[in-house]
Amino acid sequence: MKPREKRILRWALLFLAPNLTGFLIFTSLPVFFSFGLAFFQWDTFSAPRFIGFDNFIRLLTDPKLWFYLYNTVFLMIGLPLSIGGSLLLAIVLSQKLRGIIVYRTVFYLPTVTNGVALFLLWKWLYNPKYGLVNSVLLPILSWPYFSLAVRVTILLLIGLVLKSLAHKAKSERPAQVLFALLSAFALYWVIIGPYEYGGFWAWLSGRLPLLAGLNSIDDLPNWLSSSVDLGWLSWLGLEQAAYWAKTAIIFMGIWASMGGGNMILYLAALANVPEELYEASDIDGASKWQQFWHITWPMIAPTTFFICVMSIIGGLQGGFEIAYLMTNGGPGKDGDNTVTLGYYIYRSAFENLEFGYAAAVAWFMFVIIFTITLFNWRFGRGAVN
Repeated sequence: MKPREKRILRWALLFLAPNLTGFLIFTSLPVFFSFGLAFFQWDTFSAPRFIGFDNFIRLLTDPKLWFYLYNTVFLMIGLPLSIGGSLLLAIVLSQKLRGIIVYRTVFYLPTVTNGVALFLLWKWLYNPKYGLVNSVLLPILSWPYFSLAVRVTILLLIGLVLKSLAHKAKSERPAQVLFALLSAFALYWVIIGPYEYGGFWAWLSGRLPLLAGLNSIDDLPNWLSSSVDLGWLSWLGLEQAAYWAKTAIIFMGIWASMGGGNMILYLAALANVPEELYEASDIDGASKWQQFWHITWPMIAPTTFFICVMSIIGGLQGGFEIAYLMTNGGPGKDGDNTVTLGYYIYRSAFENLEFGYAAAVAWFMFVIIFTITLFNWRFGRGAVN
């Protein structure tokens, strides 16, 4: 190596030294320490005691761990909506409109706002007495025909789907369309109607939040209002229908993530799509939908794949701050209906003082995230290409 190259290397290492030192002290060392700690029992008041694989055996037989894993996955239901919303926002904000920079800034503001402030703001929005959510929903849900309108809408949607399938099969004869509508009507009663009368459907509705939620549509004004003693936050503190707390958190997560980094990534991807492709498709008479499906979507597929992978990783890791500030892990019989794996690590370490077990749960989470990410990279990249 020439003297000049050595001098450049020394200066490069000098500038990298702060970041490398911080990475070693605050990232690498804690990772190795937590791995070793997973084989010990330690409560900070007594000396660590080596227990081998007992922590890992315990977590595999811990029913709470699997319930909290279910909570974590349930709260990730909103990921497709948030990713789709980010793409929709990016498409709108990529248009050449007056003041578009201002709109981009406004939609990105939630990302630079302190997360604690946003969570507390949404907690007040869900307030049954003064919250904006209830103020908007109560007049709608108080409409006498709201429940009927919801069921009719579901029926029509099922009918449209079946009609579309019949159209794809080139079965546009009136008899086929009538059969599709009758099938939709039958599906409507099979899915929504019979469970209201007990038996198997009552058992199923007690285990599927969607069915139970549809069954309680007529009662929504009661639990949304302050006339029923359901605690300070009915959205976040209802024990009789605790899954609504998860739903409230999902709505908040969708809102917070739509205009963030995913939107910026999509804006960059859309800017790299060659304009010549759109011009050629215009000459061929392609519609806007055809342009999106055959040009835009394939061109931004790598970005979508990256966003999906990172969103899944973030979803499996996250949930602690939102649940801690908005619900404190509750509601539910045991006060843990919104506890995620990340929150469980916090409770095990700092509330129960089981640092070894918390480290084991953290490494269990790492194995899950690593396996899913490896699977996505192994099979997802081929689909994108």
